[in-house]
Amino acid sequence: MVVTGEVPDMERDAAQQAARELGAKVVSSVTATTTLVVHGPGAGRSKLDKATARGLRLLDAAAFAALAVNPDSWDGERLGEPAGAARDDDLDRELPRTSSRPAEPQHRLNTTSASPGGVWTVWGSCRCGEWKVRVDSTAEARARYAEHHVDEPDDEALTIAQLQQGAR
Repeated sequence: MVVTGEVPDMERDAAQQAARELGAKVVSSVTATTTLVVHGPGAGRSKLDKATARGLRLLDAAAFAALAVNPDSWDGERLGEPAGAARDDDLDRELPRTSSRPAEPQHRLNTTSASPGGVWTVWGSCRCGEWKVRVDSTAEARARYAEHHVDEPDDEALTIAQLQQGAR
């Protein structure tokens, strides 16, 4: 939800906190995941234009203030009126993923290395949290990881020979 403009008898921070207490996630700008815009006098034109273009629900700031003061007055119905010509289907609307990358695998080798006091040390761990190792080289960490997780090899791991042959 986004709050834009003035909310009667409430400072902006108080209005946002009231929305959080009512269970809303409050953000400062209209994005693809926004579903409700509370608007009052002095509302940002670009926020209202984006809300209208996306067919989001608009709730008058006075109605929101009354709800914030008396949350028990809410009847459980969806708040606000649909804006714009877009369909009003928050439940059916497919929200974009925040990342276009595929889901991360359960098992994956993570390594961190350092040379405190001139001694090279590599810490290896698996994303599953069931395996950790402290060794002298990344190659040794990969070898030990392969023993830990035989079924799902780390496809992103490259050997030095593959790098020299121009893999990737």
